[in-house]
Amino acid sequence: DGLMLCNKPDGVALRRDADGDTPLVKVEQGELRCRGDACLVAEPTGDGVAFSWVDARSGERRPAWTFPAPTRWASWDLHPDRRTLTLMVADRHVTVDLATGHVTERPAVFDVPMGLEWSPDGSVLFGTGMSHRQAYPYQVVAIQDGASRVLWHAMSRVFHDLRVSPDGAHLAVSSTAFDDDVWMLDGL
Repeated sequence: DGLMLCNKPDGVALRRDADGDTPLVKVEQGELRCRGDACLVAEPTGDGVAFSWVDARSGERRPAWTFPAPTRWASWDLHPDRRTLTLMVADRHVTVDLATGHVTERPAVFDVPMGLEWSPDGSVLFGTGMSHRQAYPYQVVAIQDGASRVLWHAMSRVFHDLRVSPDGAHLAVSSTAFDDDVWMLDGL
């Protein structure tokens, strides 16, 4: 339908086409995720994070759910079923049925979650983050049927955002390496 997500320095916008001047939705502080024509926006409030459905044709919003705790370490994704919201925060893994409002909580996978994305078929949740309790604290994990499996871990590389290919066969992960080199300058 020609919908595009555009990331710019002044925020994220949902546009109908690349040449459009007026976005359907603009999010200055927050995130926007779409699964087909189902789009969900998350924006910070004074005491939590408000999630709203966005109509991909008109840009109109309607409230979906509010996460009632302020947190700076959170990552989220909309399940391919377009009904389930998954959040990882510093102290818990939260799943919300957006149709009924039913919330399920589990222990946190990471102390500091960074990225989160469902596989296209919704069977695996991939995440990046840091766990202070591990020898190699920076990790990429796959969570399936409630069990997490470490796919990649490092001591001096932070894993950020991740994307699953449309066929589910590949996982792209952005990362930053710490520079642990020691230099000696002569002739001062």
